[in-house]
Amino acid sequence: MPKYADPRTLALETWPNGTTEDSLFRSFFRFAGRSAVHAETTFGGIPVLTIGTERYMHYHDPKLWDEVWLSEAQLRWLEERLRYWARRRKPVMVIAHHPLPDTVSGTRNKLYRTDYLQADALLGILGRHRDVFLFTGHTHWDLNLSDWYVRRVVPGTANLEGFSVINTGAVQTGFADNGQGGETTVPGRFNQGLQVEVFRDRVVVKARDFTAGTWLKQVTVPLFTTA
Repeated sequence: MPKYADPRTLALETWPNGTTEDSLFRSFFRFAGRSAVHAETTFGGIPVLTIGTERYMHYHDPKLWDEVWLSEAQLRWLEERLRYWARRRKPVMVIAHHPLPDTVSGTRNKLYRTDYLQADALLGILGRHRDVFLFTGHTHWDLNLSDWYVRRVVPGTANLEGFSVINTGAVQTGFADNGQGGETTVPGRFNQGLQVEVFRDRVVVKARDFTAGTWLKQVTVPLFTTA
């Protein structure tokens, strides 16, 4: 990892510690068994699209760190796949590591407002589709917060219902707002996640506390494809 001088020594001052950007992507491609960051799969006939950065921005601009950079090719691919599945009246699950601004917990915090360099373009694509479900992480913010799930309306997309955005929580350290524009850790053991159930006319998303073995909450989202 470029942030480490060795597997146990964090060394941000000497970043990237001899690691090349190309080697990071090649390592990911070997692990994922594919040749691109974005990909599509299906589970039980439900499409799942993954998107992600195609540049590690600190290599390109020392003032930046790990902001998400999406190529025009990836954005066109996403737009085409969403149109394809909309014509087939299918809900689409979109998976992204970083959260979009002004969506779920933490995204109005200064720490996460600028995670995407093409946020407006991405919002413009997602915002046209009422049956899109965007799952994002990175913040580790607690699923107990009220804005763990939101509908995001994007002006100019002619979709007044917006699309669904869900925080995925975290499996080790959790965070919440510290009231000063930053964040603070959630005390105690922290291990959260989601269960997603897709029906003909609705999607049910359940938040789970794995440490306690209890359900935290759930939301039922009607599908417009069946209206």
